Amino acid sequence: MLYISDTEPVVFFSVGLSKMLTVLPNAYIVFNKVFVDNRWSYHVTSGLYMVPVTGLYDINCHVVTRAGTTIYLKLKRNGRLVKLNG
Repeated sequence: MLYISDTEPVVFFSVGLSKMLTVLPNAYIVFNKVFVDNRWSYHVTSGLYMVPVTGLYDINCHVVTRAGTTIYLKLKRNGRLVKLNG
């Protein structure tokens, strides 16, 4: 197991899509390509990530859309919307 210090375990994962995707309103984006997941916490069938270690998480997202398209993303924790700044 990888640790930052003697007591803080490291958690990291990276997922993506292998093809273009049309997402219906209020649907989950299920990423079908797992690049790395050191705790096996991302579920490719449901698109859910189960946090394996209590702590702070830095979540990044990169989205590409067609010109003139508006996109709205929501992040939920335990089924509840997480307030985002911006």
